[in-house]
Amino acid sequence: MGASSFAQEYEELLVMYADGDYDKLVKTAESYTIKDKTKNDPVPYYWLAKGLYAMSKDAEYTSQDKYKNAYKDAITAIGKLQRKDKDGSIYSQYRDFFSEFKLSLYEVIENEISTDNYSKAYSWVIKVPKVDANDVGSKYLLGACKYRKGDKSGATTEWKEADKLLDGITSVEDWVEADYKMLALALSETAECYVDSRRPEIAKELMNKGYKWLEDNEEFKARYDEIVN
Repeated sequence: MGASSFAQEYEELLVMYADGDYDKLVKTAESYTIKDKTKNDPVPYYWLAKGLYAMSKDAEYTSQDKYKNAYKDAITAIGKLQRKDKDGSIYSQYRDFFSEFKLSLYEVIENEISTDNYSKAYSWVIKVPKVDANDVGSKYLLGACKYRKGDKSGATTEWKEADKLLDGITSVEDWVEADYKMLALALSETAECYVDSRRPEIAKELMNKGYKWLEDNEEFKARYDEIVN
């Protein structure tokens, strides 16, 4: 059954969220994910993720053992939603939430990379496909993290796959802020790996490929000037 079949039933989840009763929201949404008639419906996973994400920003919840990993649990819930959301309609309907969440994940990754903690960054980058299965930047970032950790062959494999995905992009009309930021960081980090491995021409080529989409990103432009010019 589709989400609309249970729209009225899910109104209580909306009310719980509006009331800020996240504990009840999470418990109720979880109950829907195990009921036979609603366990394959993506909507309860949306509310579960939304509740967990709200909790992850509140020390009142994260200080509790059962919710200390609320952010990671939200990612898991989104991943399950994507598997249930066969036609992508729920993802599209609640695009604002998923865009906000992806931006928050980008910020976590960027913070780790800014301190050269590539191992920790890698542990977050591998979660990006659960939030956005079509993200291109995360493939480049996986390669960059592997390279910085000493796995150069693994990095090359990731970058080859990422190149194919990048070359396959025909439009960015439906991209959101997080998509641009993730790709900007990914191309910059990958290009710097190429520079460090004495392959500056490949680095320049990669930065040039992304420039047409990222010319308004100030951080990307700065790194572009360092690498290309």
